[in-house]
Amino acid sequence: MAMQRWKQFLCRGVGVMGCLLAVSGGLYVVHGCSQAQTASESFVDAGGDLAHGPEDLTSAGDLTSIAMDFAPPSGQSGALLWWRVTASADVDETTAVATASDGDVFAVGVYSKPITVNGTTYPCAGVDDAFVMKVAPSGTIRWFKTISTSSSDQAVSVAADSQGGVYVVGRISSPFDFGGGRLTPSGNTDVFWAHYDASGAYLGAQLIGGNSEDSVTSVRTDSSGNVLISGWFDSTTLQVGGTMLTNTGSFTHQSFVAKLTAMGTTLWAKSFGGPYDDQMNGVTTDGSGNVFITGEFKGSIDLGKGTLSTTVVTESDAYLAKLSGAGVTEWAIRAGGTGQDRGVAVATDRMGNLYATGSYNSQISFGGGTLSNGGTYVVKLSSGGTQQWAESGTRQDTLTIRALTVDPFDQAVIVGEFIGAIQLGSNMLNTGGFTVPQVVVKKYGPSGQSVWCRQLGDPNFASRGRDVAADASGNLYLGGASVNPNFGSGQLGVSGVGLDSVLIKLAP
Repeated sequence: MAMQRWKQFLCRGVGVMGCLLAVSGGLYVVHGCSQAQTASESFVDAGGDLAHGPEDLTSAGDLTSIAMDFAPPSGQSGALLWWRVTASADVDETTAVATASDGDVFAVGVYSKPITVNGTTYPCAGVDDAFVMKVAPSGTIRWFKTISTSSSDQAVSVAADSQGGVYVVGRISSPFDFGGGRLTPSGNTDVFWAHYDASGAYLGAQLIGGNSEDSVTSVRTDSSGNVLISGWFDSTTLQVGGTMLTNTGSFTHQSFVAKLTAMGTTLWAKSFGGPYDDQMNGVTTDGSGNVFITGEFKGSIDLGKGTLSTTVVTESDAYLAKLSGAGVTEWAIRAGGTGQDRGVAVATDRMGNLYATGSYNSQISFGGGTLSNGGTYVVKLSSGGTQQWAESGTRQDTLTIRALTVDPFDQAVIVGEFIGAIQLGSNMLNTGGFTVPQVVVKKYGPSGQSVWCRQLGDPNFASRGRDVAADASGNLYLGGASVNPNFGSGQLGVSGVGLDSVLIKLAP
């Protein structure tokens, strides 16, 4: 993408003699800045845009706060504003993002080797550990915390509270003290949720689990400050605070959704399932406190409105359902054909309309026409479950949509990754013959029209898009991972091994 106004601040290699500052019209060398030094200078171009401020530039294993800052070209939507890299010496990934009421953004993810952030080195005690950080709109890291045990720890989803704090949910396999005392999993893997205030101070934590493997997929907060958590469990029973859920299958995934107060008291918890595997992949809420869920199931499932059955017993279909704030199911939809069909993520707009995304193998319908030929889907439903519009994308073996959000202007945004040539509605993208994935981001208008669609990444190195969130101004934050990251402004390879975690900010 041609950038008329751009600049970057880049340090390359250990022991380099200078740093490069590129602005429109020229390349400048700033001497005396090595990879292990601190750049204290700030540079401003003639247009008054900050190119780089005080940052710590360190070696592999550091959270590299190097900003790639852009002034959006006139008429260019979704322009890259900045990006950040979290890099240990192994595999790292930003798994989820959320915007806070104070304008900051939260990012959570995993890292696999010790990592240094703002001069502090955090160990990696197990196979992988989890992190949560709060980042200012400018890209400055306000604070960074880890969840580290001797086993595998994963931060899966994140949601902001109304006070600038954050809820983090994930999986944990060994005892850990989140700040209020040691919590011990009851099975192989338990779900955790942890609550921190705007400064990163501990507010509360709890485990949800049983005697086997349990997992979480999403967390959201409603307008009353309550917390909604979705996931699945293999355990015979799942303890959610004072509520116990029972697995009706036999060694199978069972869907669950729970509503908790801000203090962690269980208001209600529901499980849905049948004799075969099913799992809940996404949860959201609207301004009235209604709850919307999506996922996939095999054979049959009762979501509270009678039994739904798959077209093929051994293959999954997608489901969508609406629950009241009290947890009573108002409607439920099965969608799918032959082959594997999935519901991945849901979001609502200001009017209570529902947006959902996922994938399908052959054909799929949400009651307003059939999408054919297999691929990905984005669908908009009314609050009552009536289809407004739907769009199909290229088959799921080349295009994967992982997340969905709706901005303050009722525009839906999806993010994922793709390989090769794909078509997403009216938009066509191509990795240029390269066989590694690049990130795809698309924004839709309320009527389903394409507002813009773009790809991000270096065609020589793999990149993933894992989550997306919008702030009050419509700016977008993308979380994901990349090998030797390059999002249009030059490579910023840090670890040299595996994936590095990335956080990207795009203009509305």
